[in-house]
Amino acid sequence: MDRRDKLVLRRQKIRREVFEILGGVFCQKCGNTDIRVLTINHLDGHKEPKTQRINPRRRYRDIVNGVTSKEELKYLNVLCQNCNILYEYERENRFPKMRSPMLE
Repeated sequence: MDRRDKLVLRRQKIRREVFEILGGVFCQKCGNTDIRVLTINHLDGHKEPKTQRINPRRRYRDIVNGVTSKEELKYLNVLCQNCNILYEYERENRFPKMRSPMLE
């Protein structure tokens, strides 16, 4: 196993640990268990100013290492990428002009 393979495995292990900390390795909306599409979601768009600029890799490490406070963890959950985009559409946060006809 070369250096790159070890790095990929280490990152996958950290992602899995983070998802376990946040409630499980599955989308908390649709139940998707494919770790390749799972991501961290900020509930209600909650982002503290100091954490907005954190690199995603560092955020994952901080969660696993206990640097991220339990208070902040309450505002995070696991969603698949599809559910995360739909969440943003429904909140009209990221794409305010692109409402679904189903919502009207």
